[in-house]
Formats: sequence, C-alpha cells, structure tokens
Amino acid sequence: MAHRPDCRGIVITHGTDTMEETAYLLDLTVEGDCPIVLTGAMRTASDPGYDGPANLLSALRVAASPQARGLGAVVVMGEEIHAARLVTKVHTLSPATFQSPFWGPIGRVEGEEVILHRRLPRQPCLSPESLEERVLLIKLAVGMDDGLLRYAVEWGMRGVVIEALGGGRVPPWWMPTIREAVARGVALVIASRCPAGLVYDRYGYAGAYRDLKEAGVLFADGLTGPKARLKLMAALGAGLEGEALRQALITVER
Repeated sequence: MAHRPDCRGIVITHGTDTMEETAYLLDLTVEGDCPIVLTGAMRTASDPGYDGPANLLSALRVAASPQARGLGAVVVMGEEIHAARLVTKVHTLSPATFQSPFWGPIGRVEGEEVILHRRLPRQPCLSPESLEERVLLIKLAVGMDDGLLRYAVEWGMRGVVIEALGGGRVPPWWMPTIREAVARGVALVIASRCPAGLVYDRYGYAGAYRDLKEAGVLFADGLTGPKARLKLMAALGAGLEGEALRQALITVER
C-alpha cells in the first residue's frame, strides 16, 4: 500500500507495549515517501480521559499532511510526533509515556496544524526475505556471568545483541566467550543500556570499547537493545555479512 501513487499516508493503531519496535521495523524496511503513522491509547474506553480518539485524530492529520512526506515511520501520541528510531516507552501508565530521550519530538499537532521542528535523515532500507529469528538480546547488569552468551554460541544463534554498560563496556571475564562467538561466525553487536549516546570510550582496559572493537564485534550507535536486535534480524534476513553488515548497523556517521 505504501507504494501506491494515490497513498498519502498510512495510520496503524497498535498496542503501546511494542509500538516502538513495530515503528522502527517499518522504518527500516518500507521505502518511499508515504508516511507511516503509528498510534494507540494508554487509557481504555471506560477510563476517564480516554486518549484513543484524540491520538487517532492527530495521527490522521499527520498522515495526511504534505509535511510528513518522506518522514518514514513515526509514532504520534499526545499530540507529539516522534521518530521511530528515537522513540521509546518510558512509563507503564502515563499517557505521556512515549518520549525521545535527549532529542525530544520531531514535531507536534496543534489544533488542525501539523508542525515539524526537524527531520531525521532516512537511512537505506533493508529488504529481508524474512527476519532472522535466531537473534538473542542480553542486557548486562553488575556481576553477571557469560552463561547466556555461551548458550547463544552453543545453540547456534546467528546473532547476539548485548546491551553493554556505559559507552560500550562488558566485564573482562566476558571477553574469551565474545572472541569465541565472533570466531564461530556469530554476529555480535554491542548497544548501550543507556538511553542515548554513542557506543564509544577512550578506556584501554579489558572489556572496554577498544578491546571489543579489536575482537571484531559490531556496534549499534544510538539504538536501544530491542531496536538493535530488530535491525540485526532484518540485516541477517537480507543476507548481509562482513562489511555490508557493519555498514547496515551504522546509525550515526562519525
């Protein structure tokens, strides 16, 4: 539908728990200028202050706006327009749960007007025949051992995304298993468990960024772990490997 010449925009109503992931996957894989707008509700129809109709109306206004052409996929909630790459759900109950940490919304709906503050450059779309399902996400916490990563290697996972500490750091005792995973052909990607910022540091100790880079891991700048996992699933599903896979994971040019 997005490729039809008479399509001005698409609105998708979606549950809020995984809305950001669906939005990002669509942004990754659907080419063209037709905007795809996802929206939903944080309160049910029986609740005071039900937000569904207002969110749907805002989404329709964005989808129909000429300004939205070429935006890709966006989330519209609470009269705010958020880029799929940046948006995340930050509160379990609040109607203002969708935020783009440190960046803010790219626009707003004010009355009948759609106002865009900025545009994010679109990145090359991926064309997977299917998503590679054998991709595991591991979120690091203090004192964790590498058992989950060893499981991933032993059970034939095609890819692993590690939500690492800070600017991309893992405990030193993870490094032997990380090197083994890379040597056995597992696409191992480092994201940060921080909500924003580059995966990078200047530290030289074992398990820091430079050590990981020398071990042959890949990096997903500015993406949460779930979004980095989706991008890796799509890239592997498109048959990318080696340098092509590394380039596909780049979200921030340095």
